[in-house]
Amino acid sequence: MSDIAAQVGTLPSGMNYLVLSVANEATPTEMPGQAHYSQLLELNNDLAVAYGIHYLDVRSILVNSYDPSSPIDVSDFRYDIIPSSLRSIEGIGTLSGDIGPADQLFTVNMAAGTLQKGFVLTVENESIYVSRVSGSTVTECIRGFGGIVSGHSAGSSVTELSPTHLNKHGDAVVANAVSIKLHNISGIP
Repeated sequence: MSDIAAQVGTLPSGMNYLVLSVANEATPTEMPGQAHYSQLLELNNDLAVAYGIHYLDVRSILVNSYDPSSPIDVSDFRYDIIPSSLRSIEGIGTLSGDIGPADQLFTVNMAAGTLQKGFVLTVENESIYVSRVSGSTVTECIRGFGGIVSGHSAGSSVTELSPTHLNKHGDAVVANAVSIKLHNISGIP
């Protein structure tokens, strides 16, 4: 908070500015009921109180911008995380073999990107949080991250999503919200 206050303090008097909320990652530690999630909400509340009309809750705007026709986005919304449809794609590939709903160990043939721990894989309508990898093999994961668990066939498409970074659609949601908020606080009719 003090770093933000110091930055705001450098602005010329009367200049418009916005302080944006902090978004939670799509990780197990930043979901409702977890300590990091509670801390994040507390920080955002403190920012809202401290900066009033100069505060913009982009986290909530992004979470509420989910696609109701996407089962994965609906699940993300239920878990109060930025929807998968707005997060950046870090890799794509296919499953090397069939995986059942309880399988924790499986291999992905990555066509682009590198399989990374801490990222979320989407396979059909399931999100899988990757806890550990060894090369192109997921060795530990949370299946049904967000709720939907199912089996998948060899060759099924796999998309690796960043837990934090937005894609161009997510960026557009933020840019639009910032534009509207700045317009509203500037007093321009």
